[in-house]
Amino acid sequence: MRGPPELVARLTRVEGWEHFERCRDDGAGLILLPIHGQFSRLFRPYLRHRGHDCLAVGIPNEKLEARGFATSGAKRFELARQMHAAKHLLGRGGIACNVPDARQNLDNSRWVEFFGRRRQLAAGFAELALKTGARVVPIAYRFSPRGFFVLEFGTPFRVPGSEATHDERVASLVEQYASFLREEWRRYPWNIHWNQLRHYCLLPEVDPVSRPAQALPQ
Repeated sequence: MRGPPELVARLTRVEGWEHFERCRDDGAGLILLPIHGQFSRLFRPYLRHRGHDCLAVGIPNEKLEARGFATSGAKRFELARQMHAAKHLLGRGGIACNVPDARQNLDNSRWVEFFGRRRQLAAGFAELALKTGARVVPIAYRFSPRGFFVLEFGTPFRVPGSEATHDERVASLVEQYASFLREEWRRYPWNIHWNQLRHYCLLPEVDPVSRPAQALPQ
């Protein structure tokens, strides 16, 4: 984790880099949406190696407290400040990253069905995208059984047109992230962080009568 970006780049194979490049062609801002995984933090050193800085938006409670934000009000203010900074950066064509599958600070979130359970996903990225016109791309950084890392850039999210309400547009963006997250859990279960698994097991179950539950990854 503390190695130089050059080491990370040498050990990383990239999939979907064309999605990243296409989103940078017209000068619009770009919001990258990682998922929590064993090695997910390494995507930022890789991007730095390629010459791209990324502003992180959102921070766990323990890190907020380590920085001196002790009260809930102070934490909300700091998170709002980060969102404000990201809004201006994206308006100038910069890159921001946000992790919607966080387990904390979910005041602005949406419920989704997730392998038979009800899960909250942060919706701040969707609000940012709609306010700034930024592109949205999900990413995953995982370890390969062949002994190297894989950085995957997913297909850019589709934004519903003006015929949809604001609420419907936010819901659509959150659901697209949920679909990407479900597929990662289904295909690469070894990359799921233990804290995420424990969080999943504590989530309320979906009523099987109202909606069939998805099978867990095997």
